[in-house]
Amino acid sequence: MHVFLIFAAKYLYLVIALLTIVVLFRLPREAWGWLLVEIGIAALLAVVLTKAAGALYFDTRPYVLQHMAPLIPHHPDNGFPSDHTVVSMLCAALAFRASRIAGCVLTMLAVLVGYARVWAGVHHPVDIAGAVVIAWLAVGLSAGIGAWLRHRAMTKQQLP
Repeated sequence: MHVFLIFAAKYLYLVIALLTIVVLFRLPREAWGWLLVEIGIAALLAVVLTKAAGALYFDTRPYVLQHMAPLIPHHPDNGFPSDHTVVSMLCAALAFRASRIAGCVLTMLAVLVGYARVWAGVHHPVDIAGAVVIAWLAVGLSAGIGAWLRHRAMTKQQLP
């Protein structure tokens, strides 16, 4: 069990990203153009929101507070929010837009990433919760911005 949780804490986010790519590639080619725009916007928003949240709130990592070695190697920097969980949940939320089933499965795996990071002693639950909010907020905003951009593009095409 320890090996699995260590894998989840360190590497599961990469598996989630690859599975998200597989889910998105199954969409019709016509959907890819605007979807790529929204993915880019979501990624940019996630980075900006993550950096802003980390600048506004500092959370000392649990292993530093408890004066113990973490179960996975980590720098004693700000733990808020969990970058691994932001990436995992961002991918899950994007996959959810393409397939509810895939989105639910990937969301459960992203929650497992967060749990494993808490278990490993490198994050507090608030770091995981912040990451989940940031990821879903970034995807929600990117969907709205994408819809607005599509509307603008269609309006410009209709003008004489």
